[in-house]
Amino acid sequence: MDRRRFLRLAPPRGATAPASTSGAAARAAAALATYEQPLSRTEARHLVTRLEFGARLRRVNGFIGMTPTEAVDTILQEAENNALPEPPRWYKDKRPGDTEDLYGMQRDWLYRMREQGFIERITLFWHNHLVIQHNKTGIVPYHVYTYYKLLRTYALGNFKELIRRIGIDPAMLIYLDGNGNRRLNDQKGSNENYARELLELFTMGITGPDGSPNYLEEDNGPNDVRQISRVLTGWQVDGFAARPNRLFHDSGDKQIFGKTFAGSEDPLDEYNRFIDFLFAERGPQIAHYICRKFYVFFIDPIPDEAFVAQLAQVFLDHDFEIKPVLRTLFLSRRFYEPGLSGCRIKSPVDFLVGFLNETETSPSREVLEYFRQQLEPARLAMELFNPPNVAGWPGLNPPDSSGAPGDETWITTGLLPERWNILTDLITGQVDPDVFDPVKIAIRVSDPSNPFAIAEDLAQAMMPVPLEYTSIRATDEPFEGDMMIPPPQEVLDDPTRSTLSKLLLNGTPWYDWPTLNEEGIANIDGARTLLREYLAMLSREMPEYQLH
Repeated sequence: MDRRRFLRLAPPRGATAPASTSGAAARAAAALATYEQPLSRTEARHLVTRLEFGARLRRVNGFIGMTPTEAVDTILQEAENNALPEPPRWYKDKRPGDTEDLYGMQRDWLYRMREQGFIERITLFWHNHLVIQHNKTGIVPYHVYTYYKLLRTYALGNFKELIRRIGIDPAMLIYLDGNGNRRLNDQKGSNENYARELLELFTMGITGPDGSPNYLEEDNGPNDVRQISRVLTGWQVDGFAARPNRLFHDSGDKQIFGKTFAGSEDPLDEYNRFIDFLFAERGPQIAHYICRKFYVFFIDPIPDEAFVAQLAQVFLDHDFEIKPVLRTLFLSRRFYEPGLSGCRIKSPVDFLVGFLNETETSPSREVLEYFRQQLEPARLAMELFNPPNVAGWPGLNPPDSSGAPGDETWITTGLLPERWNILTDLITGQVDPDVFDPVKIAIRVSDPSNPFAIAEDLAQAMMPVPLEYTSIRATDEPFEGDMMIPPPQEVLDDPTRSTLSKLLLNGTPWYDWPTLNEEGIANIDGARTLLREYLAMLSREMPEYQLH
């Protein structure tokens, strides 16, 4: 089976259009224009799933009929209003934290992703972009929480300021060895790790959109990485804080991007001037590189280079302010193109947290701990605060050198059954029998007395595309029961609704379905069992559930 064809509903878009052609630029400009039509259910659901985690029904319903401007501005304003969470007690007490404190941070972040939506999604974007790994020697949970606070504080702020601050963040200094980067006092020279990743991964990439190199790194010639590493000397982590140390700083002049950059005795002064210099010298390249990652993260695993070029200009025009460029992206006609709904494979975090939102399930500590364990590297491989390497998770990044979309790494013949088993454990109560009640879910999303409506509404709540485009298991079996009491004709005339209803009822006569919100119903447990089996079937048998 062609896995890509199996999991994708639309062909690649935009990948072959060269950004330099006038036709591609004109199409991109049109695609970047604001979409002004009131949001349909499909469009509202697409907006919610891409900006948050899963499609909470009440959230989707609240946006139906709004203009994109109204809906997006609501989401962005909510994100700005979501204050930083209260820090853990051990953090307030300035204790380093232990393994259980780290696990608590991971559980708490999963919970906030469910509750607070977009601000946590954009924080996750920056975590994948400005990577640290909690298991690097020297990093303690206190450093990790400080790093999380920094990302969340600047998540919708100014990218240049975020880069300025992340470079002297204690966790980053330890992770990329800036903590030991000192002026040349032996044969080793300065440590180049952070300087290299700053250019290659954090700001501009190795080459620009035209294929020309963004910087030089020659062993016996111009070497921007080496020169920048000299700028970054003289920082150390003392306990929980970073501080400059003039004794270890290389104060000499440097040659960067073919220009002389004046050194300074003050490491902080030189560092701040360098960040300004970096963005002044390579602003267009930085804007394009970051907007390409925005496009892949929020729109499509395959970037449209012409569209990215137009979006990058918006980023430049707003002096690297993050909120305006994201607002432009989320309001664009491109964002709401039908072929983009359900075009990407869910990350493990989207899969798990999204299920909680789609089923209106409030997780217990046991459920959050179960999810935390399933995200570990040996399982679904998306442990928070521990991407696989400094480049982040391939599944959230642009295509690799082969051109394969990164999101395809989330699904393998081993990982797909893992996903099925995780949700089956949750649905059947094996994780926490008191958390997941499918009867309550059915009451929230549909007419509790109508099995036909429940079957359709539950399926639509979980699928990223209209049901007529999904791979529903075919069944030619008739409805069970007394055919003198047939289902309503509108159900019999609708193949999709009829099939889903049969799958839900699973041999139970439709007229035996109880009104779920009535008290003292004798056969409520039977309905609960049918609903559990139906939800497990939707998540297991329909490949579209793996998409968003």
